[in-house]
Amino acid sequence: MFHIIINVIDPKFQNASIWKRINSVYKAKGSKWSPAKKIFGIKNRANEDYMLFILYISELYREYLYQIVINQEFKKIWIPLSPDYLKRKIKEGYPENMWFRTGELLDAIEIKYQKGQSRIKIGIDERRTTKVGKTTVKLILIAKWLEYGTKKLPARPLFRPAKDYISRHIRRYADNFYELIEPIS
Repeated sequence: MFHIIINVIDPKFQNASIWKRINSVYKAKGSKWSPAKKIFGIKNRANEDYMLFILYISELYREYLYQIVINQEFKKIWIPLSPDYLKRKIKEGYPENMWFRTGELLDAIEIKYQKGQSRIKIGIDERRTTKVGKTTVKLILIAKWLEYGTKKLPARPLFRPAKDYISRHIRRYADNFYELIEPIS
């Protein structure tokens, strides 16, 4: 299975000061905003607040993946496409971008909220397929080949460096989250 999993108990995402700030914002404002309660079936206010933050981070992560691919932000670290493949791609009318051919791969990025679970999966929908020539291939396999490489295809990691970036900047994202929820509370 090819997914990045954000665990509720992941220390990169469960920073004590962030947790306290989420709690204090909701308690001070008496917030009744509760989408996490509906999605996860959470009854505890503190856990609900934390899950809202995780949902927010998950959406940011997905948007960051799109941005990386569309703007080719990792182009400097990715090995360029082979000249033969690039010629063929252009001849067939596809863009030169890495991780992008028809857009199906980006469209297949999903966030799975699992009710009663302590994690959120962000990755490629396992059921989605595409045609490559006359062959039908699962998009999750294409993503795995691109992320980790094969004998003939160099790795062009997307999911792992994007998660690392989000983890390094978690405090800034927490501040943005509070700016969003304070007017609601």
